[in-house]
Amino acid sequence: MTIAAHLKRLKAVEKFRAEAFYPGAPTEQLRSEAEQSVNALLDRLIPVLPTPADKQFVLQEFRRTLEAFTQSDTEERERLCGYLEEIMDIVGIESSDGLLNDWLYGFDPQGAAIASEPGIALAWSDSDMQTYAYIESQLEGAESRRDALLSLPRALQVFYLSLIVEAEVMNCNLAQFFLNLSDYTDLIAPALRELPCEAAALIFEQAAATRAAHQAIPPELDKKFRSEAGRFPDLRSKL
Repeated sequence: MTIAAHLKRLKAVEKFRAEAFYPGAPTEQLRSEAEQSVNALLDRLIPVLPTPADKQFVLQEFRRTLEAFTQSDTEERERLCGYLEEIMDIVGIESSDGLLNDWLYGFDPQGAAIASEPGIALAWSDSDMQTYAYIESQLEGAESRRDALLSLPRALQVFYLSLIVEAEVMNCNLAQFFLNLSDYTDLIAPALRELPCEAAALIFEQAAATRAAHQAIPPELDKKFRSEAGRFPDLRSKL
């Protein structure tokens, strides 16, 4: 099936209806207006998208749609981002370069998690930060940060992967991880098992499956993951 066919199929779906973890738009008028905005985006994309898609063109069209939801409730904003992520999956764009997260949460996600105040959620030692800085120096400038990471010793991979997911979730939630760092999704659970933290790995896999189904990740999973992530610094010190 072509990209255009997939986008047309998405356009045919009724949007902003109640579903798992999303209550639906508060009124039919608001639902209809929100649906029309997403469908208008699809109408702009369908005639012009080549294969592969022009990422900057798609993100610019996303910005036009996001502007229409500036005053919407949080639930509708989150669901809109779900639709935009679905479009990204269809056209082969792996990351929004922080656009969705910045719009949804109100800050630039590039480096934001690492800059979080440790007294609030993070308990990293100087050694943690030195190791993190070393790994970043090995990834900086690489054509593929993921490939560069996978070329490092496994202990450093586990250290880095556990740290970045901890940072994203402690800083905000699991959804933020998938918005910012989805390239690493398949690497996280195996790393958490090697940390070892089986419970966190299982929670992450449940969140990943929920996102893959284009559903909102329930806050209960964030809470459970944060509880397990509190153990990560101690576990990393034993790698």
